[in-house]
Amino acid sequence: MPNDDLGSMLVRVGLDGTEFDKGVKNINSRMKLAQSELKASSSSFENFGKTVDGLKVKHDNLSKQYQLQGERVKQLRKQYDDLVASGKGQSEAALKVAKNLNYEIASYNRLGKEVDNLSNELKELTIETKYQESSWAKAEKSLASFSNKASQTGSTLQSLGNGLTVGVSLPLATLGGIAMKSASDFQKSQGKMQASLNLTKEEAKAMGETAKEVWKDGFGNDMNEVSEGVIAVRKNLQNITGKELEEVSRQAFILRDTFGYEIPESTRAAKALIDNFGVEGSKAMDYITVAAQKGGDYSQELLDTISEYSIQFKTAGMDIDGMFNILIQGAQNG
Repeated sequence: MPNDDLGSMLVRVGLDGTEFDKGVKNINSRMKLAQSELKASSSSFENFGKTVDGLKVKHDNLSKQYQLQGERVKQLRKQYDDLVASGKGQSEAALKVAKNLNYEIASYNRLGKEVDNLSNELKELTIETKYQESSWAKAEKSLASFSNKASQTGSTLQSLGNGLTVGVSLPLATLGGIAMKSASDFQKSQGKMQASLNLTKEEAKAMGETAKEVWKDGFGNDMNEVSEGVIAVRKNLQNITGKELEEVSRQAFILRDTFGYEIPESTRAAKALIDNFGVEGSKAMDYITVAAQKGGDYSQELLDTISEYSIQFKTAGMDIDGMFNILIQGAQNG
């Protein structure tokens, strides 16, 4: 992606301020304009996305959207810094807005992946187009035509025919395999979920849909990786399903991709917060995120501390805010 540092930046932000609102509205307007331009451009091409010119237009437009999304994240980051300076960095409003902001960062990462994929497609299609216009491609087409005519007149030309069959059929078979891969991966993910968690067929199907939604949002390299993440979330937080499972899974991937926290470990820590302080799964993940952002993991022991000592903080009469204030202040003071 053009800006990996920005894509991995997780922030907390407040949304007060007239100038900030104007800036966000301006970006939103420009984003809608870019999206409408893409629709207009697609209508002007007969095979939009399948030609070099069409792909180039799509690539350039998505690159513009990616840049605008980056501007949005930068503005929010500035607003967050102002919020921290005013002493409101751990307010309830900041936690709620931060959750939405993480989705914006996910959109930024997803757009970056699309731009990268389009760049590769454009490069491959350009090479293929040049080849099709070359003398080699014309010769190949002539040979194919000759082979068909020879077959019609009773001559098999077996050696030539076999060579052409391999040369022409193999790319088509590969293309078909790619088209079927997503459906195949989805079926495999359901089977893995059903076996790993002893689910009914209906429960596995519902979890499969959850994993697909998380994957569509740009998390994980493939369905198999996302499925393993969702399975890990469900194993540690056994009572969550549906939208809550989907949201916590996204947060778990954000923590993994941003701070390097493995999903089983972050959800185990979240489980300790749920059991001892009665918070929801998504809020437990929010607290972990804030602590990590504010340097609470300077010794690389934040998750273990949360998992092992939450019950002791509760026994001492502290609430979850008090516990995290101590963890963060202790880390900042060394």
